[in-house]
Amino acid sequence: MSEFVSATGRFTAHRTDSGDVVLRARYGSGEPSAHVKITCAGSEGRGEFRNEDYYTGEFQARCLGKVRTWISGTGELTLDPIAIFR
Repeated sequence: MSEFVSATGRFTAHRTDSGDVVLRARYGSGEPSAHVKITCAGSEGRGEFRNEDYYTGEFQARCLGKVRTWISGTGELTLDPIAIFR
């Protein structure tokens, strides 16, 4: 897949054991719920993700990214981020 997309939504964030930050946002109203998943490598050092407020609740953001995978069974669209705007 080589499509570029812009996804806007209410994201949640959590830090993995490796230091990466995983963002998720639900989209659509179907069941099971479909969602966008974006993983930001810890080595990329996005300074904003050092703010603990990201890890409590949701925040509005837009991500410009490239489609990595679509898993229809789980409704998961994974993007490789190019830019994230908050």
